Amino acid sequence: MDCYTLTVNTDGNGSVTLNPSGGNYSSGTKVTLTPSADSCWYFDSWSGDDSGDISATAPYTITMDDDKTVTAVFKESPTADITLTARYDLAGEDCEDVWLWWHKPCNHTWKSM
Repeated sequence: MDCYTLTVNTDGNGSVTLNPSGGNYSSGTKVTLTPSADSCWYFDSWSGDDSGDISATAPYTITMDDDKTVTAVFKESPTADITLTARYDLAGEDCEDVWLWWHKPCNHTWKSM
C-alpha cells in the first residue's frame, strides 16, 4: 500500500492538530485538520494542496491520495476603541454628562477609564 506525507504549515500565530496524528499516512486515510489560533489571532483560511476545496472551513478532512502540503492562515484580531457619552437626570435635577471610554483589546477584556 502506498504511503503519503502530509506537511502542515502555519502563516501567522496558531497551530493545527491532526487526527489521526502523524504526518505519514496510508493511501485513502482521511485526516482531520483542526486549526487553533493563539490569543489575539483568528483562523482565516487554508492554502496549498486542495485549498480550492477547503477555503475557510475548519476543521477540514483531507483524503490522502498523494503527498500534500497545507498551510493554515491566521490573522491578527482587530481592536476597538469606543467612546460613549450618556446624559442622566438625578431626581429631577439638571442633566449631567457622563463620559466613558473603553478599549477592547484582542483578548476581549474591557477597561473603564
